[in-house]
Amino acid sequence: MVPCSEQDAVNRRWTACNNPGNPEILKGPFAMNDMTILTRDQLCAKLLISDTTRQRLEKTDPAFPRKLHVSVRKVGYLVSDVQAYIARQHQKAA
Repeated sequence: MVPCSEQDAVNRRWTACNNPGNPEILKGPFAMNDMTILTRDQLCAKLLISDTTRQRLEKTDPAFPRKLHVSVRKVGYLVSDVQAYIARQHQKAA
């Protein structure tokens, strides 16, 4: 068996996070919980928006998920905030 590379692990994590029906979300090292942090790209993929739209929403929509500074040059978004935002958007549309 070939050991997986770090990129393989990242790709599996991204796949697990972006497929809600995937059982990988619920177990093992890829378990997603409320404290899981999504990258900008993962956020855009989950919300089906472009990076430009993300930037615009961060400035204009007070309900948009708040970014967390993970390091000096890296930001992320809590899964719980993103899920709450999606739920609010569905309620507004209904």
